[in-house]
Amino acid sequence: MKLSMTDKNFLSNLTIAQKTQIVYGNYRDDEKSGEVAILLGGPFPYMTERVHAAAKLYFDGRVKFIIPTGGVECDPNTKLTEAMYMAQMLRELGVPDEAVIIENEARTTRENMLYSTIWMCRKIKLSNVKRVIIVTSASHVRRSLVHGKMLLPKTIEISGYAAQSETDCRDNWFNFPQMAERVEKEIYWLKGLVTNEKVEDIEY
Repeated sequence: MKLSMTDKNFLSNLTIAQKTQIVYGNYRDDEKSGEVAILLGGPFPYMTERVHAAAKLYFDGRVKFIIPTGGVECDPNTKLTEAMYMAQMLRELGVPDEAVIIENEARTTRENMLYSTIWMCRKIKLSNVKRVIIVTSASHVRRSLVHGKMLLPKTIEISGYAAQSETDCRDNWFNFPQMAERVEKEIYWLKGLVTNEKVEDIEY
């Protein structure tokens, strides 16, 4: 069945297997390298998991630069945005400052791509960027790739990289109420992209 042909009222009645296929798909890390990792912010503890994933890409030599992106304030005490917090964590993990480009404005996944493009222009030059790896949680990879393919320059190849997580993985998400709610939201967001943006349909 295709997501575009599925009535929204039917989505809540999908089986676990169907929900898993829609949100997680058959994605696997392609193990290719690129110039830039776009590191997406998000709620705790997923943001911490994503930071560790981006640092691993850097230390494995798969990217030269990391763009932590997110303008949402994540700590009311320090006034740190998601991007600032992730940059601080990257520094603590040993990633050098010259490899980190802070994008401090984006508030949505769509804006993550748009503002990251601006900073690639300013700091790296787009002509020097052949491949971007989007780093996020497993349940967010599919939608992030859709936005990346829509909004990043067409000259850039795009792949995704999922952070390691006990709760956010295709074999275990349904055992955690918070993740079950998150997966439900992802399905509706993906449905909206397929219907309104006319992006590639999803079969499940």
